Amino acid sequence: MGEGGGPEKPSGAKEVSKSESKYLSIQAENNSNHFAQDSNFVYFVSSDGVARVDKGNDEEETIIEKDFKSVGGLGIYVSNVYVLDKESDSIVKFTESEGEFSEGNYLAEGEEADFSKAVGIGIDGSIYVLSSDGNITKYLRGAQQEFEVSGLKKKLSSPSKIWTSRDSDNIYILDKGNSRVVVLNKEGAFQSEYSASVIKNAKDFEVLESDKKVLVLSGGKIYQIDLK
Repeated sequence: MGEGGGPEKPSGAKEVSKSESKYLSIQAENNSNHFAQDSNFVYFVSSDGVARVDKGNDEEETIIEKDFKSVGGLGIYVSNVYVLDKESDSIVKFTESEGEFSEGNYLAEGEEADFSKAVGIGIDGSIYVLSSDGNITKYLRGAQQEFEVSGLKKKLSSPSKIWTSRDSDNIYILDKGNSRVVVLNKEGAFQSEYSASVIKNAKDFEVLESDKKVLVLSGGKIYQIDLK
């Protein structure tokens, strides 16, 4: 049993067709490090700003033109686009109206942050910022909230991606250093973990809770890990 949480899940991964995940198959052909998706589009940070690919017809367009020097995360929530800008220690919020995006600062006035180690963000109404040292910072309406990870037997090591949604009770972390996917609840308490050697070199993952599986992109291939 995990300390203060649920059991470990000895698992493994089986290779599946790239057709299993439009989100990951697009990443397999793209060199960007930061991706996000909604039901219709896959978004990514490009050299020109933020672009998106239509899942239906594969058409690509740049929707936000901005030279981001150093990005630490990309997220989509209710048609808004969030880009964590490490250089300015800010989360830039782009709000869409009639096809145009207006830019604003998500963080509350006077809120100071250090995003130098940020590697990813997850959004469920709150924004969770994952850092390379395993720290997770939570923000609600631009203000930092109390949040602490508890119950891990092994600390996060070189984590690279974090995912949650308003429809999920959990937070999922791609913990590359320990070759596992870690599951926390929304209070930060450890729930379970799923180990697979392919995670060590994974680029990203997609959580499909309703299908009880996690898909992992590693070495240009997509692997499935079953959730218990």
